[in-house]
Amino acid sequence: MRRIAWDRSMIKAVPRQIIGLLMLMGGAACAEDWGAYAIIPSCAQGMVLEVDHALPSQRWALQKLDHGRYTLTPKHALGMGLDHLGGDLRVGARIDLWNQIPDDQHLQWIIQPLAGSKVTSAMASNKTYLPPTIKPAEVLPGAIKQGMFTQSTIFPGTVREVTVFIPAQYDGSKPACVYVKTDGYDPGEKKLMETMMATGEMPVTVGVFVKPDELPAPMKDTLSRRNRCFEYDAVSEDNVRFLVEELLPFVASQYGLKFATGLAYRPDQWLLSVADGHSKWAYSYQIKDDGTLINKERFFWLQVLDGDDDTGAESVTYAREGQMFVATRSGIQVCADDGPTQVILPLPDRSRATSVCLGGRKQDVLFAFCGDKIWKRRVQVHAMGAFTPWSKVPGTKL
Repeated sequence: MRRIAWDRSMIKAVPRQIIGLLMLMGGAACAEDWGAYAIIPSCAQGMVLEVDHALPSQRWALQKLDHGRYTLTPKHALGMGLDHLGGDLRVGARIDLWNQIPDDQHLQWIIQPLAGSKVTSAMASNKTYLPPTIKPAEVLPGAIKQGMFTQSTIFPGTVREVTVFIPAQYDGSKPACVYVKTDGYDPGEKKLMETMMATGEMPVTVGVFVKPDELPAPMKDTLSRRNRCFEYDAVSEDNVRFLVEELLPFVASQYGLKFATGLAYRPDQWLLSVADGHSKWAYSYQIKDDGTLINKERFFWLQVLDGDDDTGAESVTYAREGQMFVATRSGIQVCADDGPTQVILPLPDRSRATSVCLGGRKQDVLFAFCGDKIWKRRVQVHAMGAFTPWSKVPGTKL
């Protein structure tokens, strides 16, 4: 081999009246909190209570619940609570006292400081959210992948659309969180997740969005059987099993490449090979007549150097005779058609190969690229290019 020089080229604002409250926090009344809060029913957030008239019956103790809402107990009737009767959403709806019942939303209230009021920090627990400052360029766009899932045995015959959001920060080197939404995909969710990951408010998260499924009608111009209520409202384990046993494995198999770095199709043009730079594998896909890919397999087992976690595969090319060549840290790996690496051709200076191709005047020269160098050697197989006609693959000798 000879060396050749290589040149690099929320909060929602609601109109409200001022409500006077004597807040009994830890038994202490805070007079400075008078006129500081609006009381809003949690089940009717466009409504408020009456103006304060300084009546004894308008003095209340607050108890904060786990989810940030409050119950209001009148000082003159302990054990009772302020109740939004029936959840009536009309103006003038009735408010009364009722026995305190845990988890009854009609007895739960949102206590929110009014704009401009002077409240102590201990009382102002529900502050307006202020997002972190971030430049638009720091919001990295992720990728959207869409497909159809039609292979359910738990809900046989059904069809549903699956959308997967892969954030720009995810490269497969570290595990990511997974967010699953079972009511379809809204394009606004992509921007929201990208922004929250950029600000650090959300960890690196892969989003899986699934439309409710349907059983397609066998004839045109009629309604399919819609399964949404059947699946989501059923008191059974079927929907959970569908997510865990069918949907998530499907997503992992379809979009589970850690870091795709190179691809090439076989000379007979029905198989595509894709190198995964962050593992020891190259994947094989069948190419359908319409150009879509099916039957993905983690097929080609590349060799990893001692001390490395992956092969660092960068590039793939095929010879007309059917051998696959992969540029890796250990040199050029040559794989047989049935999967395993048969030969490793290390570069003379033991450097990492970043790209590989076949060419030359007689199409029998192997070129290996690494940094500012190109290495070449003659081989007994031949190059194929973008316009090479279909070629039969005879099979690799073992």
